[in-house]
Amino acid sequence: VRNHNLSPPGAGKNTICDKLVSKYDLIQFGAGDLLREELKKDSERANTIKKIMQDGKIVPSEITTGLLLDKMSTYSKDKIILIDGFPRNTPNIDSWEKLSTNAKVICIINLECSKDICTERILKRAEVSLNKRIDDDKEIIEKRFNSHFKDFSDMSNHLKTNYKMIDVNAEKDVNDVFEDLVSKLKDI
Repeated sequence: VRNHNLSPPGAGKNTICDKLVSKYDLIQFGAGDLLREELKKDSERANTIKKIMQDGKIVPSEITTGLLLDKMSTYSKDKIILIDGFPRNTPNIDSWEKLSTNAKVICIINLECSKDICTERILKRAEVSLNKRIDDDKEIIEKRFNSHFKDFSDMSNHLKTNYKMIDVNAEKDVNDVFEDLVSKLKDI
């Protein structure tokens, strides 16, 4: 069983995920985390991923979905899993629907936040963070937004038609955003 957390960069996905994990005792991980874990292994899949990334290409959705399903299989079937930042695009959805025959999607969480507010948050994070992120650069932020909004626009109708999607205004104080989300989760 799983929930998804979409949303643009800087909307507060990590903060809200941490709060959900704490409140509901969920398991949480993201596709990016699993790709980085896999790269540390001495495996055929790790070598394939490394080659794809070295060629500047995006890791195929089947590999990413496979990593998610492998990780999910290590937990009890009654455990609720929160997957951060997945799906990112239509190929992710197609791969998930093709490969995940036993997982039930409870809902997809979409934190709605304007580009200006997200950019401000990311740049503020970059100023105070001890662990500088390479993607906390104004030009890269712009590219990330363009990619996110194009991909989300392409897949949003499918998600809204086939899954329970919870939209939450993430431009407010984080505690207000969380209270709004918890209130909406009670309806599912």
